[in-house]
Amino acid sequence: MTTSRHINFVFSAALFGHVGFCLAASVVQPRKASNAEFNAAMSAVEKVARYFSSSGDTLKLEALISTSSTGETKAFNTKNSTIELAAFPLTNALSASSSTLYVDSKNEEPRLLAMNVSGVCLSRKQFVGRYSDATLMSFPHGHSSEETYQYRTVIDGVAIISEFKEKSRDCMSAVKIQHANEAS
Repeated sequence: MTTSRHINFVFSAALFGHVGFCLAASVVQPRKASNAEFNAAMSAVEKVARYFSSSGDTLKLEALISTSSTGETKAFNTKNSTIELAAFPLTNALSASSSTLYVDSKNEEPRLLAMNVSGVCLSRKQFVGRYSDATLMSFPHGHSSEETYQYRTVIDGVAIISEFKEKSRDCMSAVKIQHANEAS
């Protein structure tokens, strides 16, 4: 009798553990973007990148981004010349949950726009499929699950760098936009 209770207990614990793991995995991993959603999201990123390359005026770039957001700038830090931007949607299915615009302190031109993205999962396969010239710039070295794979492509003199965290290696976690001649 004790053995059968023990077997039932172990079986029940294993079943609940498996169900709990599956639920946790489904919460962590967002739904994969359809090709149409992926193309719409990357078209929005490219639009921001084109404006980034043609705009020497930081306020104009900030205005472009804030037209589809709350319109609020979180903070401007004059010490390191950064502007923290409010969350804004890139598409209906994807948003920039937090963004930082780095500007040159001398001439106030945009140097780098870093956006953390959330919503549907934009995969590495989709990214490399769209940008066949994308190069792998860096990859995790096993020190942390927060390390990233970084893929870089250049469009009209502007680098678009997509990051994929080790812990969810097939979902884009961030996008950086900078002039192609800037060091990455």
